[in-house]
Amino acid sequence: YGDHRDLHSFPTRRSSDLRRSTTVSVNGRTGAENNFTIDGMDNNQKFVGSILVKPSMEGIAEMKVLTNSFSAELSRTGGAAITVITKGGTNNMHGSAFEYLRNEALDARPPNLAATAAKPPYRQHNFGGSISGPIKKNQTFFFFDWETYKVNLGSALLSTVPTPAMAQGNFSGLAPIFDPSTTTTNASGVTTRQPFPGNMIPASQMNPIGYAIANLYPTPINSLATNNFQQTGLSTQTDNTMDTRFDHRFSQANTFFARYSYDHATTAAPGYLPEKNGIAPVGNANVPVVGNASTNLLSIHGLAFNDTDILSPSSVLVVRAGFSRFSNQSLPLGFGTTPATKLGMPNINVDPDSSGFPTVTSTNFTPLGDATYVPDLNFENSYTASGSLQKLKGSHGLKFGGEVTRRQVNMYQSAEPRMAFGFTPTFTSDPSNNFSGGSAIASLLLGFPQTTSRNRYLIHPGYRYLE
Repeated sequence: YGDHRDLHSFPTRRSSDLRRSTTVSVNGRTGAENNFTIDGMDNNQKFVGSILVKPSMEGIAEMKVLTNSFSAELSRTGGAAITVITKGGTNNMHGSAFEYLRNEALDARPPNLAATAAKPPYRQHNFGGSISGPIKKNQTFFFFDWETYKVNLGSALLSTVPTPAMAQGNFSGLAPIFDPSTTTTNASGVTTRQPFPGNMIPASQMNPIGYAIANLYPTPINSLATNNFQQTGLSTQTDNTMDTRFDHRFSQANTFFARYSYDHATTAAPGYLPEKNGIAPVGNANVPVVGNASTNLLSIHGLAFNDTDILSPSSVLVVRAGFSRFSNQSLPLGFGTTPATKLGMPNINVDPDSSGFPTVTSTNFTPLGDATYVPDLNFENSYTASGSLQKLKGSHGLKFGGEVTRRQVNMYQSAEPRMAFGFTPTFTSDPSNNFSGGSAIASLLLGFPQTTSRNRYLIHPGYRYLE
């Protein structure tokens, strides 16, 4: 399970669950192939492949990682069986508190930071505590814990952007660009194009949408051909975790407890480029340096009931029931906006699922657009009931039992819900000379994409199944 007061680490591509990682790889299997239980109850999110309830360190009484020789009740895994038992109250009052702090004042400068740039912020707070004790001596007890994790992580975000002259169609001093409207093929099968006079694209030939997109790039901060723009991006996460448990002793032979756990995390990762002309082009949205550019809203509820009855000195009956809800929404930074419509691109931002900036890639330049594979929506309700009877007979121990889980899953994710356009130098290069010259920005200004694609679900599928 790990000490999740450790330093912050944003997951990489399409993780969906952006909380601090508890992934472990056991027996050569992936982290999604472990079986998690908490207080004997199922604690797995099946579609994302992660743990559901992550109790605070203050709320854990016992944890085990089993890698082989599983008992039947834990054996549905090719990885590890990871079990967690939560704390309960006692006859004595107990309390704890903790704070973990990290600040950029104690950190070294990032190696890719511009010499004149200020050190990006890194402010991490992890604090919480617990309290427990009796409600009625020797009979009813309570336990409560709370943990908050807050981080502001600044990173130097480098981009390669065209010069203002290039965005206006002026490629003087650069590789020659050729006019695709002059493309001809002679009788020998040789295809030729004529270069643009002065290496400049006339305004009359520019595509208005391509021109508007090219001019969403910011002005370079230096004269370099690459990595000529930088801004500080701020990734943030606030994760609040709570566990509360009530234990009641009906008799010396019969005990009962109920536990409720709650986790709510909000995560935001930035784009590489600033807003311009009232439109946010995002930029490098799929580069997982500090998490893909998106906003993630996650909430988890876990409810468990456990009744233990000692039927005889040799027989113990345990009955459990539980409910959990996983709600996760990874949204593009432009969710709810219609920049494609504003730019004059019809039939792209047609509903909330397709809102945001479409993907526009230009060879050798920072891509524009919101991240692919978002929105990523996952909602799962799980209902679990189980029971076991343990019997001692002489030197033998027997255990019988069963468990049934009903899952209700609704999810949605498309690879390219807003379309993707790929611009290369091909259409503005010289086909008679191994396609030399050309510029992806010139192709963008002319409105000649090399590739276009769209891949999206038209429905939000739902799944219902028993385990």
